Amino acid sequence: HTLDDYEWQDMSPAPIIGGEGGTTGQTYDGKFGKYVKDGRRVTCWGSCIFTGVGGSKGTMTGNIVIDNLPFTSDTIGQIALGTIRFSNLATNWVNVIGVVKANSTMMYLEGMTAAGISNDTHLVAADISDATWILFEVTYRTDA
Repeated sequence: HTLDDYEWQDMSPAPIIGGEGGTTGQTYDGKFGKYVKDGRRVTCWGSCIFTGVGGSKGTMTGNIVIDNLPFTSDTIGQIALGTIRFSNLATNWVNVIGVVKANSTMMYLEGMTAAGISNDTHLVAADISDATWILFEVTYRTDA
């Protein structure tokens, strides 16, 4: 077997915390993303930081996502789960995960606000503060 489709680069544009329905006015104290593409498998990692010092969440509509994944995901349903570390959310969450859906360059943030039997509640703009920071890693299959 020959490895002829391999990349390791910065995510450009950089990942952002946004809303699936729209995102405007964000200012970040820091954001970065990197990825490795090995054939059709992509692994991304990075951070998005609004520390409240120089950052602002701006306006977000719809469910909260990490946007600007470097490749469009495959056409299969919910194809990947990402690991999320978070701080300074505006509301209490027990856990937060990332879900990459079909044909998307977004990772949806979902989780649980209390002990329960499922963790598929979407975060919305009210859950994000001007001091939120998120670290993430996700591996998914791309369509190309």
